[in-house]
Amino acid sequence: MERATTTSGTLRHGGGDRHMDDHKFDPNHVLAAAFTISSLGGLAALLRSKQKLTWRTVIAAVLWSGISGLLIALAWFNYFNDQGNIYFLLFVSGLAGIGGTTVVDLVIQLFKAGGVNITISPKHKDDGDE
Repeated sequence: MERATTTSGTLRHGGGDRHMDDHKFDPNHVLAAAFTISSLGGLAALLRSKQKLTWRTVIAAVLWSGISGLLIALAWFNYFNDQGNIYFLLFVSGLAGIGGTTVVDLVIQLFKAGGVNITISPKHKDDGDE
């Protein structure tokens, strides 16, 4: 395939014209990439945690992390696509995948340790703070 640039700034590639400033990405490809990258990040975090691997934990980590990254990509896709910096969006989605698994591990460990006990009591006038 021959690639040549004309004087008008259009890029001729394989017989089709495309303007060089047209850097929009296909949303389906970007969202699939965000899901995949964040899922792999979640799987890597699970492997690094040295937990016992079962099908349930692996599927839960992959889905939780993948959906976390996908939600971030859905929320910010238009902004980053207009900016032409879709790679930063994929980077943030990958970080969400790594962090999503960490949050799930924390919640599981808290419940295994007996849960969380939160006590809320009204402030008494005798506490000295007025």
